[in-house]
Amino acid sequence: MEFPVAGPKVQLLAWRACQEAILVCCNLRRKGLHILTACMRCGNEAEDVLHVLLRCSFARQVWALSSLPWRWINLEVRPMEDWKQLKGPDFSLFLLICWNLWTSGNQLAFEVVSLSPLEVIPKVQQGDSSTFGLAEPGPGKHPMLDADEELE
Repeated sequence: MEFPVAGPKVQLLAWRACQEAILVCCNLRRKGLHILTACMRCGNEAEDVLHVLLRCSFARQVWALSSLPWRWINLEVRPMEDWKQLKGPDFSLFLLICWNLWTSGNQLAFEVVSLSPLEVIPKVQQGDSSTFGLAEPGPGKHPMLDADEELE
């Protein structure tokens, strides 16, 4: 499968996530909005950047369905900046999964559309430039796990 190169919108999201500057509940509250900080999906933790992209049970299920080697990563302590060790198609896939987690959260918040992890993974596989803000597809292939794989 040809794998797309992450475009400017996706790269900007990644940069903002590394700066803890994406608009999640904790950051909005810090800016003075009087809102609850609990995660919209799980309600279990404060919705900060790491929770949205890694810690939330929804995010963990999406990562488990991907082909990235997340089994060895301690998702509780891994800061965003350490993830740049991924190279080539793995890094593009990482960015696109983050983008999908972010946009699916926005769909839940603003459109009341709740996607399942099994619906998120095919969006990454499709590599639709209008959905992901992608550059033209580049060289490299990246296999995804079968979306029918059982969630952990």
